[in-house]
Amino acid sequence: MTTQSIRGRRGFMASALASLTALHTLAADASQAPEVPNYSVDVPPDATFWCLVMFTADEPMEITLAAGKILKSLRGRFDGQRLAEYSWHNAGDKPARVAVRAKALAGDRELPAARVQFLSEQNVYVGFGQRATPDTPADRRGGYPHEAVLVGFIVFGDGASAAL
Repeated sequence: MTTQSIRGRRGFMASALASLTALHTLAADASQAPEVPNYSVDVPPDATFWCLVMFTADEPMEITLAAGKILKSLRGRFDGQRLAEYSWHNAGDKPARVAVRAKALAGDRELPAARVQFLSEQNVYVGFGQRATPDTPADRRGGYPHEAVLVGFIVFGDGASAAL
C-alpha cells in the first residue's frame, strides 16, 4: 500500500465518522423537540405585545409566554380565574419573538394552536385545544370550541409600554 492510499482511507473514515456524529446529534435534537410546537408572535422594535387570555374550559389551564429569558405563566379555568392579561415591550432595535404554549394541567396535556386568525396584519386570535360540544344544551358549560383563547395586539407609539 502506498502512503497516499492510506491517507485517502483515513480521510474517508474521518469524514464518514464526522457525518455519523452529525446525524446522531440531529436525531437527538429532534427527539427532544416538543410534540406540540410553540406558537410565536413577532414583535417589531419599540412596540408592545399586549394580549388577553380567556380560559374557557372547566379544567385548569396554563398559558406560558416567553420573551427572551423572561417566562410568564398565566393559569385559570372557566369557574375560577377566567381572564388574564400579559404585556411585553420590545425595547431592542430588532424584531423579537414571544413564544406561547398552552397546557391543560389535568392530565398534563399540551394544547396545540387549533385556530390562528389574524385581524389586520399585526393582531392575532389563537384558540388552543379543541372541545366537543355536548348535544344536550343543559350539559354545556364554558366557552366553545377551544379550551383557551389568546387575543393579542401589537401596540406602537411613544408611551405604549408606559400605558400598559
